[in-house]
Amino acid sequence: MEDAEAVPTTAVAYAIRGNPTRSDFVAVRRAARVLAEAGKVRAIYMWLPTHDESRTTPQLVVTRPDSEMQGTVAALGPLPSWVTRPPTVFGNVAMSTREIAATMGVSASTVSRDMRANRTS
Repeated sequence: MEDAEAVPTTAVAYAIRGNPTRSDFVAVRRAARVLAEAGKVRAIYMWLPTHDESRTTPQLVVTRPDSEMQGTVAALGPLPSWVTRPPTVFGNVAMSTREIAATMGVSASTVSRDMRANRTS
């Protein structure tokens, strides 16, 4: 971690296995948890592209304990105690369609449709 500001746990699984299985991802996540609970790293969630860069998803990332990096994923549910919560921001907050849908309790397609309708009105 001395040379990197942050390391996504998915990148670790791909670096170790090349073509990781679900159990490989679970093992890396458990290792991140142990390190975070010991105070050797900080765990945060960030929106990052998937390994094949086909989409963006919330991913667990570990950073140095003294890093200023903040998570970019607002909790849609309870976060584990060992994950650092993103800062609370007031004012203009950019939220993804999924985050808005989860907050409102509707489907993402409903939010997307309503956003398109508001742009054309």
